[in-house]
Amino acid sequence: MLLFYCLVSFPMMLMAGVISIEYQRVLTSARTAALLADSAAAGAVLQFVPNGSDVATYNGNGCFDPDYYSMCLDKAAASAAASDVVAKYSTAITAKEGAVLVKVVTSSVQVTNQASAAQVADLTVTITYQVPTVGFLALTRMFGANVNENTSYTVTSRAYVCEPGRGETANGECVRLK
Repeated sequence: MLLFYCLVSFPMMLMAGVISIEYQRVLTSARTAALLADSAAAGAVLQFVPNGSDVATYNGNGCFDPDYYSMCLDKAAASAAASDVVAKYSTAITAKEGAVLVKVVTSSVQVTNQASAAQVADLTVTITYQVPTVGFLALTRMFGANVNENTSYTVTSRAYVCEPGRGETANGECVRLK
């Protein structure tokens, strides 16, 4: 009985424990990265071109219909706002202010201004991240998992300014996450 436990049961129990710990770590990291992308998108989509700007400023941001100037996103400010959210998370992790759940590799913001009610201004935040290991990757690979410390994952969040007068508003415009 003791021989069976040492040769079969204990290694199987160890393998199940390792897989469950790594799996939960990947899930938690995915949720954290998704929340980070959502927060960055929500902050960025509130960066409107200031009311009363000149026509060249609106046109430079991809807005060409004066009826929808209030929905025009400032591309530079939106990108900076999203990058700021991601940078603050990374800075907090570096300063050991929380658990290291996600190592951000890259982040990007794409802003699209479409000047009509049917096609509204939106932006996409994409974050590429890595899951920090707790030291079990070598053991996990021994059992056939195809992961290493450099495996990268990607999460995307979209936010948009919808038609005026519907839903919660920012500057009189509806802002939603997709």
